[in-house]
Amino acid sequence: MRDYTATATRSGNWWAVEVQGLPDQYVNATQGATWAEAQEMAEDLVRLTHEFAGIDEDYTVVLRPGDERVSHALEDLAAARERQKAADAAEDEALRRAARALTRHGFTVRDAAKLLGISYQRVSQLAPRRTAA
Repeated sequence: MRDYTATATRSGNWWAVEVQGLPDQYVNATQGATWAEAQEMAEDLVRLTHEFAGIDEDYTVVLRPGDERVSHALEDLAAARERQKAADAAEDEALRRAARALTRHGFTVRDAAKLLGISYQRVSQLAPRRTAA
């Protein structure tokens, strides 16, 4: 699997796209009117290059903004989303432990729900009753 990075820079009404990593004897530039079209054109360029060069391998094409400030802003956003995902997972685990502790210590699912700020149905999912075998 090969990954190609394409860089798109605004040029008037177009996105000028340069694909890195293509063989030197082939064109490595294309354009698109919209970001989606620029992505599509970059993928087409790589596909056609593979066909002409006889390259038989799977690949992906990732389109990135040419402006470093925009790239950094997107990287910051991706990092924030990863931190949020980790925080959500930690909250889910803490909520599960709390629901189980409350119901084990005599709280009804409705009382536990009120205390935790969630629905009683969610408490039942997090802390299912154990049935006697």
